[in-house]
Amino acid sequence: MNKRLIIVGALAFTIAAIAFSIFVIQPPKPIIEITGEPLAKIGPLDILNTLFTAWVVIAILLIIVFFATRKIAMIPSGFYNFFEAIIEGIDTFIAGIAGQKNGRRFFPLIATFFIYITFANWISLTPVFNTIGMYVELHEEESEFHEEALVFEDGNVSLIPFGAKEVELHADDCAEGHEGDECRHHAIEEATEANAGEGEKVGVLFPYLRGINTDLMTPLSFAIFSAIFVEWWGISTLGFKRYASKFINFKGPIDFFVGILELIAEIARLISFSFRLFGNMLAGEILLLVMTFLVAVASPILVIFYGLELFVGAIQAFVFGTLTLVFAVLAVTAHDDHGHEGEEAHH
Repeated sequence: MNKRLIIVGALAFTIAAIAFSIFVIQPPKPIIEITGEPLAKIGPLDILNTLFTAWVVIAILLIIVFFATRKIAMIPSGFYNFFEAIIEGIDTFIAGIAGQKNGRRFFPLIATFFIYITFANWISLTPVFNTIGMYVELHEEESEFHEEALVFEDGNVSLIPFGAKEVELHADDCAEGHEGDECRHHAIEEATEANAGEGEKVGVLFPYLRGINTDLMTPLSFAIFSAIFVEWWGISTLGFKRYASKFINFKGPIDFFVGILELIAEIARLISFSFRLFGNMLAGEILLLVMTFLVAVASPILVIFYGLELFVGAIQAFVFGTLTLVFAVLAVTAHDDHGHEGEEAHH
């Protein structure tokens, strides 16, 4: 009976929290952008919020490492003990798969993937992400046009207020390119006149901080670095000719066909690495934004989803680093090693 009351009470509280959030607090509906938003421009280079966040994450990690290793002792204690346990655990894991010799070579990259991706994923769950940012006016240029916007109060340029009015701009009939600029400009004017009162303006918010892996370019850069190091380890270990024979082999039609498949697999790995990390992190961010919209007040269901994202953030870093490690081990292992071992054992 008590369990039933607890379950019914939890459901009633959740429903009440959702209703209170939507009708009383009225949090703004999340506007989902697939690509990172530009915050500044240095020459031809746009500084996206995901790039800026990557710099912030690096700075925080460097500060943590500085304070953790400031007092190194033979008998570790305190925060240094915790930091050393993490490094030792990663080193043991890598050595268990790659061996001591190769493990030392692979450790810097694999440990970086483990720690950096995990920390970046976890820190993106803090409330300052996707909420505080820069107000941007609407533009009629097709590349900068937004079909969804919000109403801001003058002066409130860094935070989306509760109860912010959502605005949809109807520009489906506008032509593409510069020919449709006038049409989109008219749509902006109509939306502003219909929704913005005195002391208000229509625009979008570009958050200063956004999860780095919710922009495809970041996971793709991780995947490219992973591929570069894996290929370099393979070439430096086996030699260029022997390593290249894995992809280009004219010993027979079957060997040639297998080499083509290996080459395709190398390219597919970049796509797989990138979209696995990007898809999971973007889906998690959208899920949290939607749940925060529905349940803006404290609720057990929101805590559950945050706990789930903590788990997913660590798992994705683990998967990315582990797959890189496995591919590195395969790269430094010659295809005919087993054959030579078999011949030696036979003789």
